[in-house]
Amino acid sequence: LCMNLGCLLTEASQAPKNLKHFVVDNQTYQTVGALPMVNQGRTDYAAIARGAGIVRTRTIESLDELEREMPKIASEDGPSFTVLRIEAETEFLRTPPMTYEGPEMKYRFGRALEKRFGIAVFGPQGY
Repeated sequence: LCMNLGCLLTEASQAPKNLKHFVVDNQTYQTVGALPMVNQGRTDYAAIARGAGIVRTRTIESLDELEREMPKIASEDGPSFTVLRIEAETEFLRTPPMTYEGPEMKYRFGRALEKRFGIAVFGPQGY
């Protein structure tokens, strides 16, 4: 998200009803080896999304809160924007290269949501 904040303007202007945007905020830039984000703890991504025109925004601080909010997130019209604040898995140690690419991450995450919450994330064609 940090590298393309303009996507929020597009999401707000197009306002697709089925769009649920999740940001997993562990305060690291994972794709370059879990380096600390320069804005650590100072940036409110939900406020940025609201400023771009996305009305339904929220920040979730715990797994319990996610479990309570997920039915609402799944059922509300989009676009919606949810920040999931989590702790980094490492103390900013370099991580080995991923063995899979971005599209596979999307499907792993989507399938996990479908299984955990019993909701449809992908359409009939599977994307």
